Amino acid sequence: MKTLVLATAIYAVAAFAAIAESDHRKGTAGLTRLDYSVANGGQTAMSCDVKLAHWYSDHLATVPAGETAGFTLWSDAQNGAVYRVNAAGDRMPVERLWCGLDGKSWETRAEIALPRLGGQTAVAAALRCEATAGQTRCDAR
Repeated sequence: MKTLVLATAIYAVAAFAAIAESDHRKGTAGLTRLDYSVANGGQTAMSCDVKLAHWYSDHLATVPAGETAGFTLWSDAQNGAVYRVNAAGDRMPVERLWCGLDGKSWETRAEIALPRLGGQTAVAAALRCEATAGQTRCDAR
């Protein structure tokens, strides 16, 4: 029990130190808007999601069959970081972006490259995706 308490305390101190050193700027000032448009060319609904830092995922859009949906991410041109900015203005670092079969987006995912362009201007993407029971394919429109 003492080992567990000690390990938890050490982890908490390390986590606090990492938070204290991280960038806590809020909002979109200084960031480049990345508007994504996803056209679903398949026969079933798709879901587009992101993996955020610290192992969380977030749902971006559901795209019904034959329809188009969009979402916005934000890029820091100086360091190449990509963010999902929530309603409170928190910048949540995005590690991965994917679309896949709705309800099984991770298992059937097509990973979408993030614009990691430190020092350059990132651009938005227009995609055409098609999800099947086993996989998803996304291509630039």
